[in-house]
Amino acid sequence: MILSQITGFSPVTAALYGPETIEMVYKAGGAITVGAPVMIDVTDTTGKAVTTGTTTTKTPLMAGVYEGKGGTGTATAVTGLTGKAAVSGDIILVKVFGVASVIATPKTSSDLSTSGKALALGTTAGQAEGYDTATAKMGMALVSLEVGATTAVSTSVIKAFCRFV
Repeated sequence: MILSQITGFSPVTAALYGPETIEMVYKAGGAITVGAPVMIDVTDTTGKAVTTGTTTTKTPLMAGVYEGKGGTGTATAVTGLTGKAAVSGDIILVKVFGVASVIATPKTSSDLSTSGKALALGTTAGQAEGYDTATAKMGMALVSLEVGATTAVSTSVIKAFCRFV
């Protein structure tokens, strides 16, 4: 686990340096694209592996967001993302707490038209999805911080807050 604590504020600008983040170490249970929400790989009985999130019904298995750290695959060319895709067996870092860059799509045209929406695993593997226009409530694990695409078939990279721990 990597806990990044940047606490305090600048005495010059009085701005907060940044929020705390937590990244967990996992093994890639398959190919994972940068920006994909990942879920626990239930075929791995050790609980060490994650795989690309597949469907909204598996949202309770969601473990965090893979942001490209540790992957040995192809470097991402998607604007708003950095890092390399993971291939099966890579040891990767998954953002489980803090602000993450995630690939998201709205389930309906209004799901990502405002920030503060709960996100679930998408019906397309490797994407988060606006959760039926739900406003985030306590206990929601992934919440949009930015407005994303507003057409149900479009995707965008948005900032979201992860709270998986």
